[in-house]
Amino acid sequence: MLFFSSEIQDGSWKLNEEESRHIKVLRLHEGEKLTFTNGKGERIEAALDKVDKHCTLTTLSRETIENTNPHLHLFVAPTKNADRIEWLVEKAVEMGIRSITFLVCEHSERVRMKPERIERVAISALKQSLQYTLPELHFDVKFQDAWKNAVGMKLLAHCEDGPKIQLSTWKEKHASLSIFIGPEGDFSKNEIALANAAPALSLGTNRLRTETAALKALVAAHEYFER
Repeated sequence: MLFFSSEIQDGSWKLNEEESRHIKVLRLHEGEKLTFTNGKGERIEAALDKVDKHCTLTTLSRETIENTNPHLHLFVAPTKNADRIEWLVEKAVEMGIRSITFLVCEHSERVRMKPERIERVAISALKQSLQYTLPELHFDVKFQDAWKNAVGMKLLAHCEDGPKIQLSTWKEKHASLSIFIGPEGDFSKNEIALANAAPALSLGTNRLRTETAALKALVAAHEYFER
């Protein structure tokens, strides 16, 4: 089992209230050894000294764990339904995404995101999947800025006609991919034109919801990197 704390000191330290509650629920006892991560690539072994509202622990050892996940970055316009975007974050983190950027597009609905809630979902998925590096999360980024600053090969999935590539058959090899998924009303013509120099990404003939399209693209990208 993996626990999380963003700040883990050498020697004795206090755990936050939320993770301390988990320790109480699991009925863990003083003297037990627990495994933590700070989300920065470290695996930390610590001894549980005191079970309390803010548990006290002592760091025993720490090591850096290499992040072997592919260099895959997701850029997505959030949905009006918060549950759907949280579900996507959970699955993307479990699959080993490097970063998630939430876009503001011309056709975006007014969405009030809760960064603290999204981060909690991401941390929970990180622990569940036994990973040690928390993906970078970026909120309310304008499409034009995101497109300009994206790293690696950029791919835009849209519903307009025109030539598109499928990752399952794409022969070009790239070390890093940045995948863009638009809002429920699709990217605008201006946004598609801005991305015209990069390949358009095909996700099949069915019209997909935003979170479904994003997940399908991530699965295809992982298969691309594994070939």
